[in-house]
Amino acid sequence: PSPGQSQGHAFLRTQESRAASPPPSFLRTQESKAASPPPSLGQSQGHAFLRTQESRAALVLVLTGAVVRLLWLGEIPAGLYMDEASIGYEAWALGHYGITRNGYAWPVNFVAWGGGQSALYAYLSIPLIAAFDLTVWSTRLLMAVTGTASLLLFWRIAARDQPATPLRRRGGAPPPPSPGQSQGHAFLRTQEFGLLALALLTFCPWHIMLSRWALDCNLLPFVVLLAVYCFTRPDNDRLGIQAAGVFVLSLSVYAYTAAYCFAPLFLALVFGWLRMQGKLPLRHFWLLSTLSLLTVLPILLSLAINWFDWGEIRAGISIPKFPGMPRYEQISTVFGGRFLAHVVESLLYVVKLLTLTDPDVFTLHFNKMSHFAVLFPFASVPLAVGLGVTLARAVTRRECGVPLLMALWLIAAFVNASITIVNISRVNVVWLPALYFAALGVCYACRRWRAVLTLAVVAYLIYGGWFVQTYFTQYNNDRGVIDHYTFHDLQPAIASVVEHADPNDTIYVTPFVRDAYMLTLFHTKTPPQTYLNTRVIANPHSPFQDVTAFGRFMFTPERINEADHLILSADPRQPHSGVITLEARESAVLDTAAMATCAHEQHGHFVVLHCT
Repeated sequence: PSPGQSQGHAFLRTQESRAASPPPSFLRTQESKAASPPPSLGQSQGHAFLRTQESRAALVLVLTGAVVRLLWLGEIPAGLYMDEASIGYEAWALGHYGITRNGYAWPVNFVAWGGGQSALYAYLSIPLIAAFDLTVWSTRLLMAVTGTASLLLFWRIAARDQPATPLRRRGGAPPPPSPGQSQGHAFLRTQEFGLLALALLTFCPWHIMLSRWALDCNLLPFVVLLAVYCFTRPDNDRLGIQAAGVFVLSLSVYAYTAAYCFAPLFLALVFGWLRMQGKLPLRHFWLLSTLSLLTVLPILLSLAINWFDWGEIRAGISIPKFPGMPRYEQISTVFGGRFLAHVVESLLYVVKLLTLTDPDVFTLHFNKMSHFAVLFPFASVPLAVGLGVTLARAVTRRECGVPLLMALWLIAAFVNASITIVNISRVNVVWLPALYFAALGVCYACRRWRAVLTLAVVAYLIYGGWFVQTYFTQYNNDRGVIDHYTFHDLQPAIASVVEHADPNDTIYVTPFVRDAYMLTLFHTKTPPQTYLNTRVIANPHSPFQDVTAFGRFMFTPERINEADHLILSADPRQPHSGVITLEARESAVLDTAAMATCAHEQHGHFVVLHCT
């Protein structure tokens, strides 16, 4: 200090030093919390309170979706579709006897009706059916569980708070964003979009119905969604995470034959997307390509065996040769004429389903309810907005974040749909990314007017609630559902006959029930070896084999007078009256005088005759 400069009193110096010294730990904690700056509006993690509120809202939506997908699963939809019965029986037969009803041990694809059926759903159902026995409920349980899990995965993908990654320059690192360049959409950063997408999927008519039918094709969207979840993780530059995504996506070819085209196309686009971000070194590319090839190798062998007429393989696992035309040839336009015309027709069909509630095109009642849209009314309009803005940002701002990956999924799905003879189930890999961009388009259109956004969300939720109420109260009364392949009264009718019949009695089941032999196999749990040794097939080389008899059951009207017990169709115009409706071939040969002496017993849509 210069001469005369005050050194200050010791007391003051002591106080100053105390003030300048770090406070005690408990004070330091409180003060540091108070002094820490609040997170900015675009900060990735946001306030803990907001994260808690968002998580609670997501939990409520997921639990609501689980209830809607699991409630009365065995009763709604009524009855059992033939593909459900086939999948459930094959899972039960493999779990108990190690072979399918066609005698193959652990096949890559099931022979099923003669033209093949994808096997992944049945394999994943084996533990559930082993635990809960073979019932309609246990057969559908896997689909309800994966449908609920899809809600969680879809939410996490939509809520990814990654900045929009600029495209990588050749030979260098990604360029820094220009001043003012968007680092991601505000609603993506604040998680609002994730909750909106989750809410729409929770009450989406298509996804609710998909989650309640045990069809092999219905598993495909979940498998692809799980792969996309891996690819969109923040640590998606790790080889292990990339390998998990590639393996799951490659596994989709075992979920449904429509993935034979979709999976390799989408995988190539995913590789390109990762390369754009500089997250896929060439070493990873070759390793992942090898993993994918090894995963799909059994399917490639199956295609070669059936295409080049090679012999089947039975070595631990089985690769069967189908006796009829393979299923993938039946549903594809590649193998027929008028290819370009079919491409246009297929794409127009998809657009109609996205736009109209009841397009005048072929559909099935287990895919869609009358007067309701597949997703939501006129979903194609916000979809076009969301997809268009995403592609425009990819071109003009060089962004390749999560929305671009979803756009690549949708593009691959549309290409796949263009070569498919379309119904809703065969192109079901389209609907999840379509719903994602419909939600994105709503956000873009309403981002300046939050009140309008709120009204749009409320309108969608009201529509979804209306569908849920209609589905659970009216769906089983729809005449399109209670038709010749979903008679839900067949099980008690068969149970009554089996209870009253002697071991040597013969049982006839009316051909009014489509593929009655499959439903009979399911409900009687006939061992597959017994079925193999006694079955009679009228057209063994058809893609849809007509089994006329197995064991003590017969299904052809020509032998109706030989039966000791008969299951015939009741007259739907006179319920519970015991009046019988005969098919034309039945009425032509049935001894009505002898039938009059039989004991009658009605079970809903069926009349059981005991003639012994």
